[in-house]
Order: sequence, then structure tokens, then C-alpha cells
Amino acid sequence: MSIRVFCVCCLTMLIVVGCQPTVTSYGPPVLETQARTEEVAETQIVPPSEINPAIEPSPTTLSEIILNKITPANSSEARLSNQCLNITNVPPASNSIIALRSLVGVVPGQTPDIILIDMSEEQLKESTQKINITPNFAVSPDGELIVYLASTITNGVTQLNLIIANGNFQTINSIPWNDHWSRILGWTADQKIIVSSSRTETISPSFVSYTLIDPISGGQQSFHLGISDFIDGSLYDAPYCESWYGVLVDPTLKWAVYPKQSNVNAEMYTYALWDISNNKSVFDLEKIFSSFWFFINASPMPSWSSDGGQFAFVGQHQDESPGEIELFSVNVNGDILQLTNLSSIGYVLPSFHSWSPDNSLIAFSITPRGSDVGNIAIVNAVTLDVTDLCLSINVQEPPPIWSPNGKQFLVVDRYDEGHQRVLLVDIEKNIVFPVVADAEPIGWMVKP
Repeated sequence: MSIRVFCVCCLTMLIVVGCQPTVTSYGPPVLETQARTEEVAETQIVPPSEINPAIEPSPTTLSEIILNKITPANSSEARLSNQCLNITNVPPASNSIIALRSLVGVVPGQTPDIILIDMSEEQLKESTQKINITPNFAVSPDGELIVYLASTITNGVTQLNLIIANGNFQTINSIPWNDHWSRILGWTADQKIIVSSSRTETISPSFVSYTLIDPISGGQQSFHLGISDFIDGSLYDAPYCESWYGVLVDPTLKWAVYPKQSNVNAEMYTYALWDISNNKSVFDLEKIFSSFWFFINASPMPSWSSDGGQFAFVGQHQDESPGEIELFSVNVNGDILQLTNLSSIGYVLPSFHSWSPDNSLIAFSITPRGSDVGNIAIVNAVTLDVTDLCLSINVQEPPPIWSPNGKQFLVVDRYDEGHQRVLLVDIEKNIVFPVVADAEPIGWMVKP
């Protein structure tokens, strides 16, 4: 079996370049949406070749390993169409608040302003607050709370606190930061805050340790993972994405995606799924992803659905007739579904995809061949309908941020060197609205 190494050059496009933007007004360049002339609405997509039957695990693999069943996208299941957005200067109203960090005039060591935009009326209500918030924060699954790390200096002593606030950034609770904690990772499905732990006296590997925190009572609970075939940290680095180092745990705390050595080539690695409850590995992703250790820092990262039943992942078929880079969904039973078949047009950006709150849609970006900008698109995870929104932008991290109602999402366009703007895409009204320039989104929250 030949091993097709994952394309690394496309991954480097996701690297965020640090900058210190100056004050600019929103205006140039003019935002445009335009369908690609070589595409026709409702174009049939040619399916990839059928996947060869999965090989039996070698004696060195776990007997419990699930053999992946890969379902390729074919012409009867996957369709591509253009649905070009209309540009508007009238914001779509919703009972929500968009929180952003201003990048205007920010210098090292200075706290950026927090911009809160009330979306409940057609006339935007924008307010600016001086809040000492670090670039480590996460919005709760229901959009009602945000947790962030804040620092205060008293008598020359810096105090870190975990702040829980509502959509207006009114503090609900403040919890002293523990020296054993490392970073805020996000929220669990049952509304607990999860932070990474740096303590080393537990189990190996030591960094797969977490603390769960109740945002209201402040109650804390330790949570550890001991993954038997995790990569050797003394020899190799681990991938890092959105504060998760090496292991990406699902919101229900039942499953974890992690890197492991390839079963085919010791100089390569792949990803696998760990069953937390039963403390065992259940399957790997070697049929759609393997790469050399040297490139592990450029690894594509999965994005979990909110119910923990599946995750999205950018990979490519590794059989004798490997396909191009595509977007897949992988459920916890080991079934792999190819969601896109766009290699004849361009390539899907790794690590730039996110699920809608109801897990029916995934927003992502495809870069057309010969272009250096990406087109924002959505794929229906059930019907496999792919919709190109004709919005060509120089996409910037973070991945698309969905509104609480799942009808809109935010993307960041780096339209010039040192400058970026936040765009609101409304897939129900089929419009795109420029929110603000020289800012980065923190989260999209329900208005209190």
C-alpha cells in the first residue's frame, strides 16, 4: 500500500502573522461576491474510486480496533451549487451580542478594548469597554456565558482570575486562577468549563490532564487521560490547535482524538480515537491521513460536533489511487463519510471548519486552483449538498463562529497587510454584512 503524504504547503496558509494595525475606516477594498465562471449551479461531482477493503490489524495493534468503513461522495449524493451572497449595509437583527477585541493601536503589554455590538435592532448599538481580558476565552454552548482569563496588579503583585460573564460582559463569578492550570480549553456539553492542567504527579502522559469547573458554584473536578499509544513526547512534538495540545476531547467527555505512530511506517503518524470510558483505542484515521513527524506542527485538526457523535476532518484517501484533500466526517463507530469532492476546483483549507449549533451544516473554505484567497462555503452533513457562497476572502483564524440560532456565522478577512475585517454571513437571508474593521471576534452570545 502506498502512503500519500498530506499536502503541507496548504496548511501554512493558516498561520496567523502577528501585526499591529493602525486606525482605519471601513471602506476599501470594496467587498465583492462573484461566482466562478467555470462552475455551473447544481454541478454533478465525479466520485472518487471505491476504497479497498480495510486490512486486518497487525499483531501489534489493539484487537479492539474498529476497521474504518469509508463512504465516498458520489454524483448521486454530493452536489455543488453557487448561492452568491448579497452585500448589505443593513445588519440582520437577532437577539444576540457580538464580542470582539479591538486591534486598533494595540501595543505589546497594553490591554485592547472590548467591542460589544448589540444585534437586536437594525441600527447597531456598539459599546466599548476597558476589560483586562487575555487572548484566552471561550463562549458556552448555549451562548449565554463567556469565560476568560483576566489579570489585575495590586501592590505590584499580578493576580489572575477566571472570570465568568454574560453577553454584556457583566461578571457572574470570579474564580482565582490555580497555578496548576495552563489554559482555558472550552466548555463541555453540560456547561462546565474545561481547562488544561500542568501537574505532573498523575499519570503518563502527564499533559493529558484537565480540570472541570462549575461556572456558578466554582466547584472543581480533576479529569485525566492515560492513552497507551500516545506519541512519545520525548521524541516528537504534539499538534496544537485552539489551546488543545495533542489531544482533542469531545464536548461530552466520552471520546478523544489524538496522534499516534503509523501502523505502516514508523517515520509517520496518524490520528486515532480514544474511548475514555473504556480506556482503549478504537480506530485510527490511517485510511484518510498520515504524514511525517517533521510536519506535525502543521497538522490539520478535527472539529467536534456539539453532541460528540462525530468530528469533521480534512484528509485524503491513502489507498492505491489516493484522492485530493477533502472534508470528511468521522463518527465514533469508525464510519468515515467524504463530505466534499472538490479537488478538480481547489483544495479545502485544513483546520478551518466549524459545525452549526444543530450539527447539520459545516462552514469551511475552499481555495480555487491558482488563487491565494479562499471561497467561503457550507456543506450539509446529511444531504452532502455543497454551497459556494461566492465570498472570496483572505481567510484568517479563527474558524467560522456560528450565531446561537445557527442562521449566521462570522469570518475574518485579512484584506490588507496589517488589517482585517469581521464579516457576518447570514445563510437564511443570503447576505453578507461588514461588521467592523481591525478587530478579532471573541464570541457570539445571546443577549441577556
